[in-house]
Amino acid sequence: MCFMSTILKVNEDSIQIQMLFTSPEGNPVPPVLTVNVVDTTPIELTGNLLLVGGTDLGSVVSIDASSFEHLFNAKYEWYVDGELIPTATDSTYTPTQEQIGGLLEGKVIVDGLFCDTYTYTTDITEVCEHTIDVIDLRANLEYKWYLDEELVSETNAYQIKKSDAGKHLYVEVSGTNRYVGTLTSETVVVDKNERIISKPTVVSEDENHNITLSRSLSVGDGTVYYGSSYTGKVEDVSDWQTSRTFAPPTQNTVYYFAKVDETDSYDAAYSDVSVYEYTGPIFMPGDVNGDKKINTRDIIALSRYYADGCTTDPEGYNVTINELAADVNDDGRINTRDIIALSRYYVDGCTTDPDGYNVTLLPSKGLRE
Repeated sequence: MCFMSTILKVNEDSIQIQMLFTSPEGNPVPPVLTVNVVDTTPIELTGNLLLVGGTDLGSVVSIDASSFEHLFNAKYEWYVDGELIPTATDSTYTPTQEQIGGLLEGKVIVDGLFCDTYTYTTDITEVCEHTIDVIDLRANLEYKWYLDEELVSETNAYQIKKSDAGKHLYVEVSGTNRYVGTLTSETVVVDKNERIISKPTVVSEDENHNITLSRSLSVGDGTVYYGSSYTGKVEDVSDWQTSRTFAPPTQNTVYYFAKVDETDSYDAAYSDVSVYEYTGPIFMPGDVNGDKKINTRDIIALSRYYADGCTTDPEGYNVTINELAADVNDDGRINTRDIIALSRYYVDGCTTDPDGYNVTLLPSKGLRE
């Protein structure tokens, strides 16, 4: 496939038409034809300078070129054998296989400079991409972006940064060469982008009293994490997790939170607190017989339960225990490690540690075996 590119260059005093044909071997042949003199009367920049793009962090703000008046504009039309192709309105057109043998005409209608039409004509000998590019070499513009009256950029677009939040942004565009004058855009306030997180609420509780929270919606990027505490203080959440399902609590009143950590574009934030009054069975880790105490009865019950094989009763003990309270190391199973931990905890006096075992009983999040 070959490529035929025609470039129309508008200089200070002339128009140059450059037809660049690239052969299948990739060798360019660029004949240049210089034609009539162009009017060099200065053109005043007029119109409303409109900004496009978001005003939140990370957005790119640019200028709506259509808001200029009396600036360069081009309209493209393509014809095959004199018949307009209605869908061909871009600077590039590729004939179809059925159009081979016909006559291709590409018209560029220039408005705003000298109101003229340039026509490119060629025989269609193969399926080949044809392009007409128009370059206004006199339309040199300078850009100046300001934040709170401070010059921050001189490019044709500006990307908003985190430090820009809350500041006033506008741009000045000045013409050089033939275009003269300066236009000033509207002033916009960069969004502060304070992160908003909806609070999670309890939406279900299954037969094992596991609690599932609603999904918290967050403004901005980043992963949402969920946590709970018994004090109502977010700083007392000990374990943040992406899962919205929580094991049965050990107290009746539970407080749930959601959070998102700091990212490149947004600060960290926490949701409002969600209060849940738990009505399921409350258990104390280590209180395997449910009498609200931790003593030798729990150690004996746990030992007999384990000796029975947990679910059968070959020894005849016929022991029923709270399995979640018995899994005191929260490893998802009941075994000798729980018996040893509970025994050491009791020997230590439960709250003190005279024997140096330093055992902490953990509330089980649920058995996994």
